[in-house]
Amino acid sequence: MKSATVYKRKDSWYFHSSSQTTVGVWIASPPFLKLSDTNPSTTLGEAALTVLNASCSSVPHPNQDQWDEIFQPMLELANVRSERQFERGTKCLGLDTEGEWLTIEPMINEGPTKGFSRISAKAVRLTLESSPRDIGEALQQAALSCI
Repeated sequence: MKSATVYKRKDSWYFHSSSQTTVGVWIASPPFLKLSDTNPSTTLGEAALTVLNASCSSVPHPNQDQWDEIFQPMLELANVRSERQFERGTKCLGLDTEGEWLTIEPMINEGPTKGFSRISAKAVRLTLESSPRDIGEALQQAALSCI
C-alpha cells in the first residue's frame, strides 16, 4: 500500500507523500509539492503519482523533538507559520493505492484540534493505469466533496 495527501487551499494545490514508520505510524514525507490552481489536470495527476510513488514503509520513527519538523516543508511552501494557519479553509484528500487501484477520499476539515476525517462514502476509485489527466480530473471532482 502507498499513501499520500493532497490539500487544496486558496489558489494552490499541495501534495506530500505519506510513509509508515517502523512502529506503524503514517507521517508526512518528501516530496512536498505546490502547484498553482491554473495547472492542467494532467499536471495535477502527475504530481499525485509522484508523491504516491515516493511513499514507503519502515522509515525511522521520529523522536520526541522531531515531530514539529515533519510538516515544516509544507508550511514553508504555503508561506504560513503553523499547521493551524495552514488548515484554515483548506480542503484535504487522502490518496491510497492497493493492488491495481487508486482511491481518492475527500475529507471533512474538523478544525485545528481534530484535523481531517475521511468521507469514505464519497471516495473515487480509479485503476492505477488511469492517465494522469484522469487522475487530475478525479482530484478536482473529489475536492468538491470536501467539507
